[in-house]
Amino acid sequence: MQFPAQEIFFAKSGFTLRTGEVNQDPSAGIAIVGTNGSGKSTWAKAIAGVVNEGQKAPANWMYIPQSMEQFFFAETLAEQLRYLFPHGYDRKKLLELFGQFQLDATKLEEYPLRWLSGGERRRAALACALYLEPEYLILDEPTIGLGPNEVLVILALLDNLQSSLRGLLVITHALDVVNGRRFVLGFHGGEIVYQGPTESLVQSDKLIQQFGIRRIRGTA
Repeated sequence: MQFPAQEIFFAKSGFTLRTGEVNQDPSAGIAIVGTNGSGKSTWAKAIAGVVNEGQKAPANWMYIPQSMEQFFFAETLAEQLRYLFPHGYDRKKLLELFGQFQLDATKLEEYPLRWLSGGERRRAALACALYLEPEYLILDEPTIGLGPNEVLVILALLDNLQSSLRGLLVITHALDVVNGRRFVLGFHGGEIVYQGPTESLVQSDKLIQQFGIRRIRGTA
């Protein structure tokens, strides 16, 4: 797939994202890495069409943000589902998806969303996103704020998604998340400064340090 070139300028911050075209197969799983403020999330949002100034990729992309408060903003899951699917939804299909993500939606529907753990909210977000049957998925820091056990669940889900979707992009600082992907794009100062196979990056302490990748499981 060819990801279009981007040139986006934010006047308030003076930040410019400037990237050339990228040709990679997202079905192999692509990790997007870089220190905070390097432009990786802005690039991904542009690809998904979330940033209007950017050039959207010619495919059906779904973007799930880092902050679950940006995805789930209602008091309860049942209320949130009405917001997400204002014209109604196939409850049986959605319950089956929740089941695949080890969640019982019948019990969760009336729970305040703030009662759910970070991992439960991320799994619920994934189930809701996949209900819409996207071809391609972008996950922004899917393990941030999770404990070690929840991270293990998310890592297994990422592997399953990588084999079932046409494409998966994962923005992350976590080495264990990077390791599961086959290709890496590294960002610095609003530019893509590294493109290469995962093995080449994880074997380089210099690159791991340059892109702010953390080795400790359970961190973003």
